[in-house]
Amino acid sequence: MTHSEQITVATANTFFGKAIQAESGLKELSQADVLLLQELYSPTAYGLEASLDKQGFDLIAAGGHFGLGIALRQDSKIKYIEGTVRESVLQKLGGFGLTLTKKYARHHIEFTDRGIIAAQFVTQGGAKLTLASTHLPVVTAPRKRALFLKQLAAELEEPYYKGDGLILAGDMNHYPKAKRVDLDFRRQANLQAVDIGNDFTWPSKNTGYLESKLNKLYCGQFDDILYRGDDIQLFDHEVIDIESDHRAIIATFNLTG
Repeated sequence: MTHSEQITVATANTFFGKAIQAESGLKELSQADVLLLQELYSPTAYGLEASLDKQGFDLIAAGGHFGLGIALRQDSKIKYIEGTVRESVLQKLGGFGLTLTKKYARHHIEFTDRGIIAAQFVTQGGAKLTLASTHLPVVTAPRKRALFLKQLAAELEEPYYKGDGLILAGDMNHYPKAKRVDLDFRRQANLQAVDIGNDFTWPSKNTGYLESKLNKLYCGQFDDILYRGDDIQLFDHEVIDIESDHRAIIATFNLTG
């Protein structure tokens, strides 16, 4: 008999940690087993571990140098496999991009790199899953984005990412939705995307007033949840507003095997 269980995953750009620092900034994601987070550029300043704990999550991994993190819901049936965190730097940040990020952050940040952070988990049924968070260069830097995707595809060929399933999520910075280079990357890495239809992930209604008024003219699908594996199937998904300029995507997967 085939055994079936579920895992719920959410991806959230935290808007320079705003969603972490807000008392209930992640409340809309409370049903997620695993959070894949971006823009955690100052984990210590945010009191990241304590802030997540207050919202019912344990910090599994965080890298301020590329602003990525992974958290596990404290009462989840999914368990983290100790010692399996993997960090890979794919590009060094510098120049105008770093200057602009520091300006918007308005506080000290550790941001120096772009890359991927991953960790491995096991379900009650024994399925081994790799979950990863990433944050691509901005859409106005197409050559850097294309190079990053090439490097990311090569990274995902490493033996570490083999197993019963891979879920990769993050701020992909494609606008207004996935470009040809993104579709090529998905094919190369054998990844499927959670299809959010005509919904958008940016801007959130919680964006600053002026920015939200302007950005309503430029709604886009900046964020993705991608997945692969013979025994992983999408069950349900939702795009929701959180305390960020991005909206979060939350997806539930059926695992059979």
